[in-house]
Amino acid sequence: MFLQSLLDYYPLVEVSRALTPLYAQIDANSQGKLKLQSLQPGMSARNMGKNDLWIAATALYFDMEYTPPIMTLTICLA
Repeated sequence: MFLQSLLDYYPLVEVSRALTPLYAQIDANSQGKLKLQSLQPGMSARNMGKNDLWIAATALYFDMEYTPPIMTLTICLA
């Protein structure tokens, strides 16, 4: 019952290879390593946690907003 209520409330999305370019771009940008796009004035580079990178890439890919938070499902693409 509890798990079902969580799944009903939060969208469940699948992580796929299509997310990897966004993941890499967000990671490089957060570290100030994008050659074609520098950080905005007043911003400094910082390392993002790997889970935060996946969440950001997934949200961008599916054009989601922050609220409500999303849950990602990691699958093995062998």
